[in-house]
Amino acid sequence: MPPAPFNPKMVLLQLVAVQSVFYLTYICSGVFVSLLWGVPFSLNQFFDCSMISFATSWGRILTFALWSSGLIVAFSLPRLVERTRKCFDFVFSLLLIHLVICWIMNGFAFTYAWWFVYAVFGIGTTVIGEYLCMRIEKRDIWVGNPPENNRGANE
Repeated sequence: MPPAPFNPKMVLLQLVAVQSVFYLTYICSGVFVSLLWGVPFSLNQFFDCSMISFATSWGRILTFALWSSGLIVAFSLPRLVERTRKCFDFVFSLLLIHLVICWIMNGFAFTYAWWFVYAVFGIGTTVIGEYLCMRIEKRDIWVGNPPENNRGANE
């Protein structure tokens, strides 16, 4: 089977969808956890590289929010990207775009904590997303009637 032709519009829409899922879940989970712990928040803090830290409560909240959004992004990759080999590309693009936005807003990330937290995010999201995509790609394709043990579920 020949590969599908390159469709830049589809790739752009997929990238926008992955970015949207990331920012929606990152900001919502950060706001939720900060309200739960009673820590004041600002939208700028999600893009400030110096805020990611294990020493402050807000830094731990941002780390938790980032990693939880990574799980949600990983579980959305099979629906949005649909191919195992594309998961790394989309997660890397997501992180690169986020890095550029952070750089424009607050300067380059010089802290080791920021790079560590985002490396764990990238590796974890990619591995989980690829695993879930592989599970979908390796499903059996049934031609004709379903197997006998599943017939009752379809009737």
